[in-house]
Amino acid sequence: MTAKGLTQESRNTLRKGSKSFSFATLLFSKETRESVYFLYAWCRHCDDVTDGSVLGFNQNPIGLKSNRVDHLQEMTHRAIREEMAPVEGPFLAFGRVARKYGIPSLYADDLLAGMRHDAQNTKIKDLPDLLTYCYQVAGTVGLMMCHIMGLKDPRALKNAVDLGIALQMTNIARDIGDDYRVKKIYLPDSWLNQEDIPASLMLQPQNSARMDQVVQKLLLEAETHYKAGLQGLIDLPWRPALAVAIAASTYRSIGLQVLKLGPKARQTRVVLGKAQKTIAVLQGIVILLRTIPERILKPRPVCPVHELWRYS
Repeated sequence: MTAKGLTQESRNTLRKGSKSFSFATLLFSKETRESVYFLYAWCRHCDDVTDGSVLGFNQNPIGLKSNRVDHLQEMTHRAIREEMAPVEGPFLAFGRVARKYGIPSLYADDLLAGMRHDAQNTKIKDLPDLLTYCYQVAGTVGLMMCHIMGLKDPRALKNAVDLGIALQMTNIARDIGDDYRVKKIYLPDSWLNQEDIPASLMLQPQNSARMDQVVQKLLLEAETHYKAGLQGLIDLPWRPALAVAIAASTYRSIGLQVLKLGPKARQTRVVLGKAQKTIAVLQGIVILLRTIPERILKPRPVCPVHELWRYS
């Protein structure tokens, strides 16, 4: 596949899979935006292969879902090492990005560990379990994005993980109904037990008020991580920082809409209208403007990230 064709395919994947994130990427430079397309295409492909939306390498059956993840991991490592050219574009794309920006293979492995969690339908017992899962499937993406965006201070890697966790918690809150209908639950068992909600009956009308309490708890936890994550904006160049601020503001708005709709949010997918999106963009701009004093008083030189951040 030509470089141009790979870019077009990856861009289409992002536009189809995440309108909010696709909009935010318009603020990146052309080079950064292309790399983000490549990273997202690989993430999306791995997710689709894991859940069976596509069958994987050469469209051959991989077997059990956990075996599919083994396959994805093998092909990803081969792509990073340029050991062989995988047929699927997403592996080619990720290999190029990982080598160009020095993205540690650990982050890819950790993300695939989260997909293995999905493949094995492992229950989330409590908040630590939830935080680990959110780190795996979203915090790792934040870490990889740091390499692409030219993070200025490695200390901000934790902020990137916090923001990824916050975004994933918002996704979970938004998708409770859709996930439940395909027999997936990402809310901690301990939270449901505290509200005396049987998992098999969590969408029943008699549990609506108590489910609202669980969702509110989830989004309050997300807010803690949004606040921590956005502290890292100061360590990003202006354009990536604006893209991240707008993306965070947009997802925050989705969370607020989920709270506002209550039980209705679990019956249909929550989306933002044009006015809500506009407000979210303006809020993102304000968030970035608040970093100006520190950027002036304590400027950070742009430098590539060479540190490996470990989750614990």
